[in-house]
Amino acid sequence: MMLRPVAWPAACLVLWWLFYRDGFCGGLFSLAYIFGGHHVAPWGVLSLCVFWLVLKRDEVKQNLPGKVAPGFLITGACIVWLSFLLPEQPDFILLKFLAGCLGLFIAFFGRAGLLPARLLAVYAWTVLMPVAVQAFLERPYALAAVRPAVWAGGLAGLPLSADGQMLTVYPLSGDSISVTVTAACAGPATMAVFTAIFMLMFMDLRLPGRTAAGVFIFGAAGTWLQSVVRIVVIMACGYYGGAPALWQAHFWTVYLLFPLWYLVFAAVYFKVLSRVPPVAR
Repeated sequence: MMLRPVAWPAACLVLWWLFYRDGFCGGLFSLAYIFGGHHVAPWGVLSLCVFWLVLKRDEVKQNLPGKVAPGFLITGACIVWLSFLLPEQPDFILLKFLAGCLGLFIAFFGRAGLLPARLLAVYAWTVLMPVAVQAFLERPYALAAVRPAVWAGGLAGLPLSADGQMLTVYPLSGDSISVTVTAACAGPATMAVFTAIFMLMFMDLRLPGRTAAGVFIFGAAGTWLQSVVRIVVIMACGYYGGAPALWQAHFWTVYLLFPLWYLVFAAVYFKVLSRVPPVAR
């Protein structure tokens, strides 16, 4: 037992040195990559997971002593092996490394790795869900936001038209602006972040099953709606300010609208939670 707290970080360091050193030196932690490449969502969720783990550190410490059952050794080895199967892309480098470290942690400490495993699954969701949407649901996911955006824009008096995923606005300057709304623009990253934060809240402040399902559906619908609102706001900026204003809005609106929406959702969550008897939580 005395050697394990030293052996685990040493094994993680060897793992990093052999397989991930070059990937970590490729600007993964730079502001240009995080903000310019729109990677704020997974980094934000990872920060919340780390903070959550720090708050629950006593729960992890309680399970550190004792022998490790063979099942945990096998599970840890499988997780390390599975981490190598993830794509060799910058977006996955950190997830691959953390998954490998988790596998080693489970192999060294057994049951103590269950809580970190749940948190890593939350973080992995924010990385993998947008990629899966773009790979398998690109067009339907985009159209699910484009069509309501055209309808809402019309109600707001914006001259919008859509041809599939191509959205066109006719600015006051007279020159039309056409943009392709991809699945990424339709908000899978924000939906992934919403789901991840909801899971963190639910793990700590539990609601009864049916109540939790209803609150989640409400939150998911609201997250989809804020993506539609974002598209309308972007096109409105293009209508009044031209292409430069449109692209400025495209960059910044996601950092404004989603946090405001989640504050509303969190207030609803706590309101519902306050009405649940403690025995039912």
